[in-house]
Amino acid sequence: MVLGENVSIYSRSEIPAIQFAVKDLTQAIKLNGNEWKMEPLSALTDKSENIRLVLGLQDDDVLAGRLQAVRAKGLEKMLAEGYAIRVTRTEDLLTIWAIGADATGAMYAGLSLAETIAQDGIEAVQEIDCQPYIKKRGLKMNIPLDARTPSYADCGDAAQQNIAVMWDMNFWKEHLDALARDRYNTITLWSPHPFPSMVKVPEYPDVALDDVKIADLDWNNWFDKYAGGAGEHSVNQEVLDHLKTIKNISIEEKIEFWREVMEYAKDRGIEFHIITWNIFVWGADGKYGITGSIDNETTIDYMRKTVRSLFETYPLLAGIGVTAGENMKRITPEQKENWLWKTYGLGVMDAKKAMPDRKIRFIHRYWMSKIPEITKHFEGFDDGVEFNFSFKYAKARLYSNTKPTFVDEILRDAPKGTKWWWNLRNDDIFYFRWGDADYVRAFLNNLPPAEQTEGFHMGSDGYIWGREFVSTEPDSPRQLEVEKHWYKYMLWGRLGYDPTLSNAYFEKAMQQRFPGKPTQKLQSVWARSSMIIPAVNRAHWHDWDFQWSVEACSGRKGYHAITDTCWKAGGSSMADEIQGHAEFVLNELPALQEIKGDKAWQRTLADVEAMAHLGNYYAEKIRAADYKASNPGQAILHLKEALTHWEKYAAIGQQQYKSQLLSRAGQADWQQGYENAKKDILLMENEN
Repeated sequence: MVLGENVSIYSRSEIPAIQFAVKDLTQAIKLNGNEWKMEPLSALTDKSENIRLVLGLQDDDVLAGRLQAVRAKGLEKMLAEGYAIRVTRTEDLLTIWAIGADATGAMYAGLSLAETIAQDGIEAVQEIDCQPYIKKRGLKMNIPLDARTPSYADCGDAAQQNIAVMWDMNFWKEHLDALARDRYNTITLWSPHPFPSMVKVPEYPDVALDDVKIADLDWNNWFDKYAGGAGEHSVNQEVLDHLKTIKNISIEEKIEFWREVMEYAKDRGIEFHIITWNIFVWGADGKYGITGSIDNETTIDYMRKTVRSLFETYPLLAGIGVTAGENMKRITPEQKENWLWKTYGLGVMDAKKAMPDRKIRFIHRYWMSKIPEITKHFEGFDDGVEFNFSFKYAKARLYSNTKPTFVDEILRDAPKGTKWWWNLRNDDIFYFRWGDADYVRAFLNNLPPAEQTEGFHMGSDGYIWGREFVSTEPDSPRQLEVEKHWYKYMLWGRLGYDPTLSNAYFEKAMQQRFPGKPTQKLQSVWARSSMIIPAVNRAHWHDWDFQWSVEACSGRKGYHAITDTCWKAGGSSMADEIQGHAEFVLNELPALQEIKGDKAWQRTLADVEAMAHLGNYYAEKIRAADYKASNPGQAILHLKEALTHWEKYAAIGQQQYKSQLLSRAGQADWQQGYENAKKDILLMENEN
């Protein structure tokens, strides 16, 4: 692109998704020092211009005719959200054609084009054909709506700090914009019983809740008393006695808010689902005789009508999902599925009767039930309901192994044609920035084949990825988690769409974030530091989030002391692997740290260093476990080394982040972690 040349952008102004991409295109053109003008697609002619960028849809006959007239390479048949970029030239005219299978595909084409122009200029644009590798690429958000309708575990600081954020449209616009740029197309909101905060059921109007409330209490104390179990204490009397209104808003205004969120999401190619646990009736309990009993016919009727009203209220809601637990105790799978069908299943069918052309997806989690009972009870759905399963693919340890095997036996027994959503639970890494393209690429390529995989929803049970709240140097307003952890989210979203993207592709994105910096080295060092926590998880495996936090070396029951039986001998090879990653990082990092940069650069490098020290800590502790029975004296030497590494780790952690209460694993406290590491030495000395 010659500096000063005008660029004409032709597009469909009535399609918001395309206009979102056009906005990024104009910024990229401006960055290159050029002017632009906007033209409707209908104005596309053979008039003399220098450079044209054309955004449109494959099924546009006029556009297809223009492409044929200039003898552009033909367009292959595209899948939904697919796109193609074509380049045609004459003596005095360069035209870039960004063509989508649909509005979302055209948006992705325009976003891709904008990035190329911003990074390398318009002359670098090449012809490409792109199709989505994974159909549904989504996030899981345990949404903290209100103290009266909390998600599964809202006692942690992340949930409490983000209740108000969930009712902020500015947050959703920034969040959805970022997700669209990274090719996500689904958000799943997870909550045991969100309905009183989102819908007004005509037959049960007094269940609907006005305003947004928090519980103004000591959550650390509450955690110590009530955090065990399956969330049944989340709305107990102590919570209800400490309610405080933080936003005055009627249920009608709440409904308008969520309609606006879903409309904005649609304009970014993103659809919403709601997924619940059962049987919870928070916010409705006691009204009209509603209880959490499986035998309560009023509850069954209320739930059925609530599901119907939910779809009537939100025309853009794509689907609903259910869990046969975790509050259906001492009940058989047959009883669970019978209740779920009479409530959610028939509620969906009632909605379909009122809206026969409505397409609804129903996601049944494979958890605390059995596939034969599920399929038997839900065979009554008509063709307008797409039935899928969901499974915790890596349990709670997304960052552990690129080829988990937990689902293998289940898939062998599943009915032919069953489509699955893979619940990718990251309950490993909350504080520190992570980024390993090779890990993500391998993980996604190892997912079951397309005939079984509908998509993934990635997220946490013990953390809310809203706005960050622990930085010691916070932005105002506080930074979005998807912005702080931009590289991680880019990797999972972009590679979910196209796993053939190279590491060089992502290094260019780093160049945009950190201009003028040695980003190739950063990418290499960052990747090696990001191999540490997966290796630690493989060496010290625990299935679930409440059992331990890797970043804190503790869980709900407290610190993982060296004398605990979970620290077993035989891990020396894993210790060597972990230490090898840490040594590489600490050898290469100083050259990067000598380079001055902005806050994001400095804090990214500090996160990378912290993970290396954490790796060295675990390497020494794993070695101590090797010797704790056979040679306690040697174990003590390794624990003393481990302490020095924890001290370095905690120093960076404390400089960058505040300690916090994790809703599932308890306190993540830098100083307490140091005291715990010292305690390990004393414990072994007492054993000696």
